[in-house]
Amino acid sequence: MFTFSKYLIVFILFIPSLIYSEIKPKQYTANVLSSELKIDGIPDDIAWKSASLADSFIQLEPNEGGLISQK
Repeated sequence: MFTFSKYLIVFILFIPSLIYSEIKPKQYTANVLSSELKIDGIPDDIAWKSASLADSFIQLEPNEGGLISQK
C-alpha cells in the first residue's frame, strides 16, 4: 500500500506541471478586405493600416518558449 500511495502523490504533483507548462498558441484575427491589397513592400494601403500587429513571438528551437533573438 505504501508504494501505491507514493506513486499517487507523485502523480498528483506531476499532473499540474504538465497542464500549466504547455505553450498556448496565439490567436490572430483575419479581416475581410473590401479593396484589393497591393503587396509591394510599402504599407500605405488602407488594408495594411487596419491590420493588427503580430508580436511577442517565442522560439520553438533551440530554446522552446524562449524569447526570440531576431526580429
